[in-house]
Amino acid sequence: MKNIINSIFLITALAMFFVWTVPIFDDISKTQAEINDFNDILDSSRELADLRNTVLAKYNSITNDEFIKFSNILPEGQSVNDYVAQLSSIASQRGVVIKKLDFVEEAPDRLLFSSEEIDNRNYRVLTFSSILIAPYRGFVSFLSDLEKSLRITDIDEIEFATNPENFYEFKVKGKIYFKK
Repeated sequence: MKNIINSIFLITALAMFFVWTVPIFDDISKTQAEINDFNDILDSSRELADLRNTVLAKYNSITNDEFIKFSNILPEGQSVNDYVAQLSSIASQRGVVIKKLDFVEEAPDRLLFSSEEIDNRNYRVLTFSSILIAPYRGFVSFLSDLEKSLRITDIDEIEFATNPENFYEFKVKGKIYFKK
């Protein structure tokens, strides 16, 4: 009888142990999983901080001459005169005559961009259309030089018409960009 009572107490003690400790072990395992998630997030934030420091170091290593080159790519304000001078210089070197050159500020597409996105853009777009007269090779050289120039220019459309004097009339439409 003593063994039966001891066995009942032992079984009761084991049952109480598992009833009380199993939820605690579950809580401990959930807490451990949360700690692991937080550690992963902390590791990611450290990696981002390292990447930020690397990028900042590269930014700080840029010389003043390189900043000037960057400003040529996307100049401040609407310096259309500078762009026209650049086009005229390239054209004269390649035997291209600029017959007509028009600029129009492009209105952002309200269907593609929200008003907030348009307001937050730090650049403006000017659309240009031009008529150039040149031999074919001169025009190709002109486009090649324009492509190699530091200034960002997107050519959207090119049309041409023949001329009996071995010259072509090229209608070129494109975009140039300026910082606000």
